[in-house]
Amino acid sequence: MTGISNSTDFDPGDKIHWLTAEFITAKPEQAFREEEAPAQRRAILFLCMIIILIGVSMQIIFDIKQDTLSNALLATRVSMYLSLVFAAVAVIRRAHHRYLDISILIFGAMAVLQSALLIEIADPVAFSLLARNIAIVAFAHFIMPTRFIGTTILLLVQTIIVSHQILTYFHLDTVEQLSLITITLALFLAGTFSRWQREVSNRRRFRATSQRDTYLQQLSESEGKLRLVTDSLPIFIAYIDSDERVQYINNSGRDWYCLQGVDIIGRTLEELIPSDYKGAASFSRAALNGEDVHFERVVNYPDGKTRTVDVTHLPHFNVGGEVVGYFSQTVDMTDSKRTALDLNNARREAEAANRSKSEFMANMSHELRTPLNAVIGFSSAMAAGLSGELKDKQKEYIGDIQDSGEHLLSLINDLLDLSKIEAGKLEINPEAVNVDEQIERCLPFVKEQATKGQIRLNHTTAPDLPMLVADQRMLRQMIVNLLSNAVKFSLENGKVKIFALLESTGRITISISDDGPGMTAEDIPKALTPFVQTESSMIAGGGTGLGLSLVKGMMERHGGTLEIQSVVGQGTTASLCFPAKATE
Repeated sequence: MTGISNSTDFDPGDKIHWLTAEFITAKPEQAFREEEAPAQRRAILFLCMIIILIGVSMQIIFDIKQDTLSNALLATRVSMYLSLVFAAVAVIRRAHHRYLDISILIFGAMAVLQSALLIEIADPVAFSLLARNIAIVAFAHFIMPTRFIGTTILLLVQTIIVSHQILTYFHLDTVEQLSLITITLALFLAGTFSRWQREVSNRRRFRATSQRDTYLQQLSESEGKLRLVTDSLPIFIAYIDSDERVQYINNSGRDWYCLQGVDIIGRTLEELIPSDYKGAASFSRAALNGEDVHFERVVNYPDGKTRTVDVTHLPHFNVGGEVVGYFSQTVDMTDSKRTALDLNNARREAEAANRSKSEFMANMSHELRTPLNAVIGFSSAMAAGLSGELKDKQKEYIGDIQDSGEHLLSLINDLLDLSKIEAGKLEINPEAVNVDEQIERCLPFVKEQATKGQIRLNHTTAPDLPMLVADQRMLRQMIVNLLSNAVKFSLENGKVKIFALLESTGRITISISDDGPGMTAEDIPKALTPFVQTESSMIAGGGTGLGLSLVKGMMERHGGTLEIQSVVGQGTTASLCFPAKATE
């Protein structure tokens, strides 16, 4: 069979023509004829040659008794010789199926022609020509494996010749003549119907076989692809049947167990991997009982490596729900386990270092605040004239000392708050506060800075805004921080807007917007990271990089969020978003 090679030209949906008993489409019909055994046709032609030789021999004997050859006898002789030569050439050349079909049809045509010619040569009754001709009608359907329509036409002509002989050469009454003609027609119709059924059945069988071959080829290709994929994976993959016999192991599995070149199909797990089987037999039996199995274990493999493996057994059920085997997958977790352990150790070390840093910053802040408060206190006393009259230059120096001390104290306070946030020790004292009142109390802290930059501060009050439950000191600290940033980044003659609103979700949002240079989406996470400055902040005059990270941490302690929206060239809006539960 070459069905697989021809299946690509065959469409399983091709229909068979009801009249010709052939495929409607040319390609499947050609494939079918190439599949039909040409040897069968050659055998038929060989049989034809024998029949022709017998006929020629009889003609030679008959000719001996004849003084002269009639035209009919000469035509019969020529047709038989031509049939013999044509059939011999077809058999000897091992011809293509088309040539063989034509040869058989020509032989059939010669036989029909001789049925007519022999009447002129011999007495039809004496030579039993009627029996010969009826035999052709009866049996030609079974010995002519050629085209259905061609054979049917030839045998229809033969049936007509037989009917003519019955009516012309046999002195029978009407009933006997009709009976013989009816028998001949019945033989013709029965043979035709039988041949039609055989041709259609053969083609249906060929169609089913071709479709099966196509499916087998697709299945083979799919299996090859699956095998290629599984063999390329660095994990152990196997299929074990219900008798715990191995049906498949991929390349990695063969390498692990040193089974390359070993015939593994049909052998039991205990035979192939006795050392590993002892520790995993219970898991194998559980999978064959229909359970999904998953476990980890450390195994010393025959390839000399000790692996920490993650094993999964998935039972395979047939259509009846019975377990017929299971799929096994084993993943080498050695490197990932080691990496996870290293990462865990690194995380613990980083957390310990971060705690040490926070504790150091907190201690340092406390240590610095005491002498710094003394510096600020004494400079304030000197500025007030408590130590005597000061000259103008001395007053200027005292003012610089006081401003620098207060700035340093603010920085230390920020560091202390940041340390508390990172340590999770920042305490809040929630109370009901009026948001607009708190905003008004914060504006004076940035008024001087805004005046220097000719920046307008615009506070829009919100009617019917509920009281906010928050730490009053932290709230003002967050608002002042955001206002300071907005003023610092605003362009000259710019505007800073601050407003609060109650959203439909019930949360209160305090938003502060400026018309400064703005930030890119990539810069926003940087701005929220402690000690990190964006390009726009450095252009605006730098800073410590603590402000927004402090606000973010304080908002998280309140159960809210700090949301920043910014467009380059248009400005930035920072919003303190308090949850609905923070209102009363």
